Amino acid sequence: MRRLILFILAFSIAGLAVPASADSWSPVASLPETRWLVAAATGGDGRIYALGGYSGTSFSVTDKVFAYDPSADQWTQVASLSSPRQHLAAAATLDGRVCAFGGYLHPFPISTVECYDPNAAFWVRRRDMPSPNQGLAAVTGADGRIYILGGLPTFSGPTANVYAYDPDGDTWTQVASMSTPRVDFGAALGPDGRIYVFGGYSGGAYLNTGEVYDPSLDKWFPISPMQVSIRYAPAGATGPDGRIYAIGGYDGYGDLATVEAYDPNSDTWTLAASMSVAREGHAAAVGPDGRIYAIAGPTIDSVEAYTADVISDSNSAPRR
Repeated sequence: MRRLILFILAFSIAGLAVPASADSWSPVASLPETRWLVAAATGGDGRIYALGGYSGTSFSVTDKVFAYDPSADQWTQVASLSSPRQHLAAAATLDGRVCAFGGYLHPFPISTVECYDPNAAFWVRRRDMPSPNQGLAAVTGADGRIYILGGLPTFSGPTANVYAYDPDGDTWTQVASMSTPRVDFGAALGPDGRIYVFGGYSGGAYLNTGEVYDPSLDKWFPISPMQVSIRYAPAGATGPDGRIYAIGGYDGYGDLATVEAYDPNSDTWTLAASMSVAREGHAAAVGPDGRIYAIAGPTIDSVEAYTADVISDSNSAPRR
């Protein structure tokens, strides 16, 4: 299994904010240090938080957290995680807290959960996940629960298990499993309230397939495969146009700058504007400005933002 836990050398690619146009990527302020296998989520204060990962600056797993203010185009270091971790997942609660889930700290995956309140500016430990896990995805559902999907609980292979975390009750509930075990895949909440997953790795094969979870039915359904035949370790995000974006990844030969957009109404993938930098093992988050931010990657500290081209009102129509 390629690139799950590697040690890498690092260099920096500087970025400056430039005016954005529709269907395009624009560089913004770089992270203060290179970061790989990092997680990101947007807090209730409108800042984008980059959590943990492998730091190419210190050549080690880090507990550092940086917050990006899109209005100022500036990163600021905030309170650190309780322990270093890479290969983790992050999601925000409906009340704006940023939560970190699982990850890897040598020599094993971990089950730790902690949440950061931007108003209080510190992390609070929460109930651990049902099992240690790395390479997982976290998506906040319309019901306020955070869904923890797939991952690599042990080194025996990826899992299809899905758990729903209630941040108010600090409780975990297992829900329907995905049809395919996955690790290092993209995931996002669609405009229809359903959760979409795509790409990754499944015990012997890299994937371009996807599926969607309907919380009201507690069932998974297949969706059309992506155009790229392999998309391992992409980032996922939903744009203001209602389309779900698979950003970067690895195609079996090298890291990707290509981006695909999925329309839930037509069940089709189309190519969107490519990033200026190829990335895998990076993170993505949607800012309060509606732009999608692609953050870091192997040997990379650069960050760029995507402005979606809203081409049809049908893209934002709910689908049940």
